[in-house]
Amino acid sequence: GAWSPDGRWIALMMRGRSGTDLFLQPARGGKPQRLTDTPESETSPTWSPDGRRIAYVSDRTGSPQIYVMDLRTRRSKRITFIGGYNCSPAWSPRGEWIAFSGRWEGRFRIFLVRPDGSDLRVITSGIGNHESPSWAPDGRHIVFSSDARGNYDLYITTVEGAGPWRITSTK
Repeated sequence: GAWSPDGRWIALMMRGRSGTDLFLQPARGGKPQRLTDTPESETSPTWSPDGRRIAYVSDRTGSPQIYVMDLRTRRSKRITFIGGYNCSPAWSPRGEWIAFSGRWEGRFRIFLVRPDGSDLRVITSGIGNHESPSWAPDGRHIVFSSDARGNYDLYITTVEGAGPWRITSTK
């Protein structure tokens, strides 16, 4: 689940009638509100900083891709079109980017895309898989996990793609 910026809602995925759907659960309890109702899987919700939109993953086109839903209209727009597997969206603190992990040339990389689907950028390269991005509060740095040295460790990169710098060392 993911808390709304105002703390009143939790966006989550639950098994629906025929697939995994997205719901909004009031934080104080009560009946969840269904956001999606498809036979495909919708997962990994992340809120925009203003609380008006949610980015999420859906496999409705046959492979996992990133979508953005306007919560007022409940309309969704697909924003990723490259790569066969895009997941783990994370909205930047200022709302200008969505970071995600996408399979590119056989490995997972960290990408940035604007919420409208424009300006797609890959910001990591090299050996290993790069997954599960999360933003620093400054909106300039991203932490992610990578198995570049065999085991998964945490690394930091910048929006401009500087680094990455390993910050943990697991054995």
